[in-house]
Amino acid sequence: MICYKCSKEIGDNKHCPYCGHDNTIAVMSDREKNSYVGVTIEDGNNRHYRSRGKTGNGRYKKYGSLLWQLTRSNNLLSRILLTLGIAAVIAFVIFVALPFLSIAVISILVIWAVFKLLH
Repeated sequence: MICYKCSKEIGDNKHCPYCGHDNTIAVMSDREKNSYVGVTIEDGNNRHYRSRGKTGNGRYKKYGSLLWQLTRSNNLLSRILLTLGIAAVIAFVIFVALPFLSIAVISILVIWAVFKLLH
C-alpha cells in the first residue's frame, strides 16, 4: 500500500510510519456523495467510500484546487459562472487597472519632466 499523503510504500499499515497520515478509507458524507463525480465503493451498509485512483507513475492522485474541480464539473451552470467570473476579471484588468496604471505612470513622468525643467 502507498501512503496517500507522502506517496511512500507503507505495506499493509493503516498509519504511515514516515508522515503519520491515517490511510484508512473515509466514508463520504451525503453532500460529498451527491457532488462527487467518479467511481465510489459501497459497503454492505450502503455507505460510500472515496476511490483514489493511481497516476501513471504509481502515485496516488491528490485532489486539486477548487478551480480545477469547477472546470471538471458536469454542471452547466457552474461552467457558465466560472466563464463569467474569468471574463469579469479580464475586463477589470483591461478597462480599470491598466488605464489607471498608465495614467499614474504618465502623471509621474510629466511631474518628473516639469521638475527637471524648473531646476
